[in-house]
Amino acid sequence: MNLVALGDIANFSQGLQIPIPDQKKDKFPGSQLFLRIINYTQKSTDFRYVSEQKERYIIEASDIIMVRYGAVGYVGRGLSGILANNMFKIDFNERIVDGDYLYRSLKSDYVQIQLLNGSQSTSMAAINFKSVAKVKLPLPPLEEQKKIAAILDAADEYRRKTKSLIAKYDELTQSLFLDMFGELEGDKVSLSSICEVNPKKSQISSLDRTLKVSFVPMTNVSEEGGLSLVEERTIDEVWSGFTYFQENDVVFAKITPCMENGKGTIMRGLKNEIGFGTTEFHVLRPTNEVSCSEYLFYLTHSSHFRVLAELNMKGSAGQKRVPKDFFDRYKVVAPSIALQNQFAERVRAVEAQKVQAQASLVQAEDLFSSLLQRAFKGELIN
Repeated sequence: MNLVALGDIANFSQGLQIPIPDQKKDKFPGSQLFLRIINYTQKSTDFRYVSEQKERYIIEASDIIMVRYGAVGYVGRGLSGILANNMFKIDFNERIVDGDYLYRSLKSDYVQIQLLNGSQSTSMAAINFKSVAKVKLPLPPLEEQKKIAAILDAADEYRRKTKSLIAKYDELTQSLFLDMFGELEGDKVSLSSICEVNPKKSQISSLDRTLKVSFVPMTNVSEEGGLSLVEERTIDEVWSGFTYFQENDVVFAKITPCMENGKGTIMRGLKNEIGFGTTEFHVLRPTNEVSCSEYLFYLTHSSHFRVLAELNMKGSAGQKRVPKDFFDRYKVVAPSIALQNQFAERVRAVEAQKVQAQASLVQAEDLFSSLLQRAFKGELIN
């Protein structure tokens, strides 16, 4: 398959520089949507509006954009408005390039590696039009491009639907929590009275220090309650300077921004049922016949809990943490253990379906990656 330089089939136009004071949070008569990087990279709906009407900076949803610095090489489309100057529009010749094919090509690892290699490293990585113009990409005949794009779009749609299904499972468990525990009546007790907060590692001081246990850094806990157990260490290696937990304990990220983002999980599958991890975890251990792991996790994962936790953080900006005594001050109407166990049973049924969906997502990602590689080797269309 022939390789062509992007600069031979496209031109580039930089976005508009607009001072921050000229950006308004609310739409006003004659205003235009001002598109910033976060509106693409983070799908943020925190939009700004400007009165600027210059045609050369206006883009349509079908247009392809690329980020110049920061998130170097990020490729996006799907929004209409005025483009900010830290991005640029890619104007391509539609007689020789299919837009969908070009969009997929620019997002491929093959092209992204070239963009990163051609970036300039100053205070932050950046790319210029000269380096982007040199990027090479395969360019089959136009009709073949359209067929390739259609196949990749279908595979990508399957990925999106599977991701959406996983998100719906997460929404379902949160809704189930609110339905079962949101309107309980009765006397309130402190959360720390129905679970053990930050159990002491002296509880396992009699164990052989050469025993292998799981090690869990913050990066191995997701914002959706996921847990990656890929690292093991001896107790001796982690005894000092790390947080202790055991099987079925709930961990709660106490530092900003991990706490606000929802990091936390139920510790299950630990090596020898014991683990150590970052000191930025609070640990909640269920009390037998009083509380269960699922209840504690979904309580601490709820937006209501985390909003209050954020208001009670202590420390300087960037290093603020939820103090341990917050769990003494946070009050709940303690549900019966029977109701908690009923909730846990329903959650496990939903989680089983979610696990299947996650396995399907892995397959979908592998399929898409395989198709993309075959497309750029000229093997996808016979």
